[in-house]
Formats: sequence, structure tokens, C-alpha cells
Amino acid sequence: MAPYEKNKNNQNNGGKKFPNNRNQDRYGNQNNEQKYFKLEPPILTDDYVDKAEKVIRKLDNSGKYEKGPSKGKMKFKLTSTQIRNLAALTSNLFDESKSKNDIEELREKISYLRIQFVYQSGREPAVEDFVKKAGLLEALTEIQDIPSLQRFCRYMEALIAYFKFNGGRDQ
Repeated sequence: MAPYEKNKNNQNNGGKKFPNNRNQDRYGNQNNEQKYFKLEPPILTDDYVDKAEKVIRKLDNSGKYEKGPSKGKMKFKLTSTQIRNLAALTSNLFDESKSKNDIEELREKISYLRIQFVYQSGREPAVEDFVKKAGLLEALTEIQDIPSLQRFCRYMEALIAYFKFNGGRDQ
């Protein structure tokens, strides 16, 4: 039979047949887990610590450690160094927010922080996964005053704490 002729026996001639159901893989296994996790705004609410925990549990990882002091903890694709770079920028902003009375004095630095998050995301897919799932760019747009800026900084601290707690380390 020529490759352009329709197969009368309903065989796929060795080609892969993909399912119509998006929740099934090519072997027919059902997967109801949401493929692309993302926090819904508003992010900077009173339950930001719980949100941070959810985000870290949904980060891309390559399984769990089999032995050693980290046994049972996740092997993240994101490294401590990558997350620490983002945290350093946030920490500086938090320190400055303590001495400022008006958010307008910090708007330029908030915009710069947003640019850095985008830049680092473009350089490294693991950082992009982190920034998107944590909703960091959306959270930065939610900052309207000094208390919301400080809450954003605490949200970043919570993300880092859960990252370390769940096995995040330099790899």
C-alpha cells in the first residue's frame, strides 16, 4: 500500500497514534494532574506561606534522593544559587522599604526587580518554571504600598524556606 492511500484495515502502519483525550498519554494511562500549575491572583494575601508550600511542591524535579542525608527529599532542577540570586535582589528591596514612607520612592527598584526576574527566567528554564509557578511577576504588579511590598519579600522568603526544607540544594 502506498503511504498516501487510506489504510482500509485501520492499522496505523507503524506510526504513533495519539489519544484524543489530553489527560491520557500515548499508552492510554489517565493523568488528571494539572500539567501547568500556576497560582491565581491575588497572590499577596494572608495565606502566602501556604501558597509558597504549594508552589515548591509543584516545581519541576527529577525524582527523590535514594540515600544520604537528603533521602526522600526532592531533586529540584532549580539550584540554591539560582534562587539565592533572586532572593538577594528582594532582600535589598525589603531593607530599603523599612526606611521609606512612600512606595513611589521604590517603584523604579520594583520595576528593576521585575526585569531581573524576566531576564533570569530567559536564561534558565528551571528559573522560568519557578517564576511562573510562583506567580512572581503577577505578585510584583500587586504591590501598591509598603506593606504589600514587605509581604512580597516575605513570600519570597517562604518560597526559599520551603525549597530548602524539601531538598533544595546546590547540584
